[in-house]
Amino acid sequence: HQTVVHALANVDITTITNRNEVKHHLDNLLNDEGTSQFLLKSLYKNEHSHWAWRFNHSLLARDYDKLIQWPKLSKQYSGPTLFIKGQASDYIIAEYQPIILALFPHATSKIMNGTGHWIHAQKPVVFNRIVENFIAPLIQ
Repeated sequence: HQTVVHALANVDITTITNRNEVKHHLDNLLNDEGTSQFLLKSLYKNEHSHWAWRFNHSLLARDYDKLIQWPKLSKQYSGPTLFIKGQASDYIIAEYQPIILALFPHATSKIMNGTGHWIHAQKPVVFNRIVENFIAPLIQ
């Protein structure tokens, strides 16, 4: 997400006049229309009619390294757990499997082809189907 954090820091929303200007900047900085579209969902006009983000991107940028750290956990969750990974993402790698299974012994995983980190934005229909197929037997 460093590329996204950088892109957001380099789009001055105080000077834009419309959403397409932000999209143009994000598209150029990210080179990924799906990610740009996803981020634009959080762009809105506030009560003063100024463009704003629904998230605090400066705080995210400042504390990103803390946010991505693996939590120090000792308790195990024995319920069903689903990990969904984008094929081009390096967030879940093979070396994490032992700790994942130690903490989530009934974990299953799915890999979504043709996606990176933003699986829910890049292929929402496929993502939703995977989640629905996982949840359906649990709620019956």
